[in-house]
Order: sequence, then C-alpha cells, then structure tokens
Amino acid sequence: MRESGLQTERLNFLTDGVYAIAITLLVLELKVPAHLRPEAVLPALRDNGPKFIAYLIAFSACAIGWTFTYLSHGLVRRAGAGHLLCTLISLLAVALIPFSSSLMGNYPDSPWGIVAYAIDVGLLAAIYALDLILASRRLPAHVDRRPIRVLYTTALGVAGVAVVSASWLAFLSPKLCLYVIGAVTAIIWIEYAVLVGWLGRAISALEDAGHTHRPALPERRRRA
Repeated sequence: MRESGLQTERLNFLTDGVYAIAITLLVLELKVPAHLRPEAVLPALRDNGPKFIAYLIAFSACAIGWTFTYLSHGLVRRAGAGHLLCTLISLLAVALIPFSSSLMGNYPDSPWGIVAYAIDVGLLAAIYALDLILASRRLPAHVDRRPIRVLYTTALGVAGVAVVSASWLAFLSPKLCLYVIGAVTAIIWIEYAVLVGWLGRAISALEDAGHTHRPALPERRRRA
C-alpha cells in the first residue's frame, strides 16, 4: 500500500541549505583584532572571550538541530501539512540563531541577549518536538518508539530550560544562565551519540516495512 503525502527530498535539501548558511554566518561575528601591538593580542582575545563562547554555543545549537533533523526526518516517509509547517517554522528559528547569538556574545552582561537566544532556541526545540510527535503517530505498530520518545522528550526539555532561562534565570544571573545553557548542550551531545544507533534501528525497521512483497504464486502441478 502506497503512503499518501508529499515527497520530502526538496524539503530536506532546503533544510540542509539553511543550516549550512546559518553555521557559516556564525563565524563572521569573530573578527581578528586589527592594528595591535604583539603584547596586546592576547588581552584582546580575552576581551573577545564572550563572543567565542557564544559562537560555540550557537554552533552547537545549529549542529544539534541539524542532527535532530537527520535523525527524525528518516522517520517521515511522506510529508503532510503538519510536517511542512513545522519544518518551515523551525527554519525561521534557525535563520535567527546568528542574530540572537551575536546579541548574546556582544552583550554578555545583559540578560536581554540571553533572552533573545533562549526564545529562539526554545521555539526551535518545541517545533521539533511537535513534528516528531506527529510523525510518530503515523508509524507502523512494530517500530520501536522508545528512542523516538527520548528524542522528543529531550526537545521538550530544552524548550523548558529555554523558558526558565528567558523568564527568570537570565535576569537572576546572565553568567550562571550561560553555564546552564552550556551544560545542557553538552548533555544533549552525549545523548545524541547514544541515540544514533538506537534510532537507526527503528528507521531500518520502518524501511523494511515499506518494502511490499508479492505473495508467491502456487506452483502448478506438472502433468504426468
């Protein structure tokens, strides 16, 4: 039986392109200090420390987001309106990461840079969770849903941390909030390393289910 819906190839190409551009734009905020004496180079680099930290956090957000799409889009064999809308909204959030991370890096002592970044990443994580929940409902019964639940639960957890950061923690202590964001990022990297193989087996089971085999015709008895 053929699956209904739109093909996902062009949507996946668009997603890859937006992520590639966003990651490239991030590094443009890191500018080499000009016209410095040799002894002033190291202090200038230290002064730019918050920008480097913001770059690492934002690059990790883009990389983790792309990894999420790499893991989850394999579960979507055909795209409906829900998957299409979720993907486009997620790309809106991804395209804003260079701006929000730059704001956070240029004003590390202000809570508003962290608030902008947290809202951006929180929207991205919430949309990914919704997309994966919708996709999991269309999967065959035999597909292992446990890694999928871990994946969208993680995305919901990131959205929750973003809400806490934007509404309270950033105003309490911007520096502490950056540490929390960095710790959450490291935990997700570790989790994704474990999930790759587990979710890969679920995708393989889905691909196996997609192959339909015609029943063998009964052999005719040979005439004596």
